[in-house]
Amino acid sequence: MKLDRNFFGIPKEGFGFSNNPRVVFVAPSFQAAVVAVSCPATQLDIRLIYK
Repeated sequence: MKLDRNFFGIPKEGFGFSNNPRVVFVAPSFQAAVVAVSCPATQLDIRLIYK
């Protein structure tokens, strides 16, 4: 999936990553966003960022 971006490459829509890592100029690493899934359910809150 691709984000709609403006002329400067900044997303025009909200975005978020699991574990809510700090996002500066590039997407966080996989290790920063990885989530351990447990049974029977895993609850995850993702903060959406609008720049």
